[in-house]
Amino acid sequence: MIWVTVVRRCHRARKAWERAAKAWDKARAPLVGPLRDAVVTARMEYLAATAAVRTAESGRMKAVRA
Repeated sequence: MIWVTVVRRCHRARKAWERAAKAWDKARAPLVGPLRDAVVTARMEYLAATAAVRTAESGRMKAVRA
């Protein structure tokens, strides 16, 4: 069950990052202000989720918060 939660979190984070990047691309604006914050935050969440997947794969994870 922990593995499924981690994978879902990673998938959701990746999708959020893709949506933010697509919105930025569609706006054709420089990456500044709130748009930049959205893209950077989504990317950081994705990287954290990816690290959680790696930790779960290695067997070092005891519990996961969704």
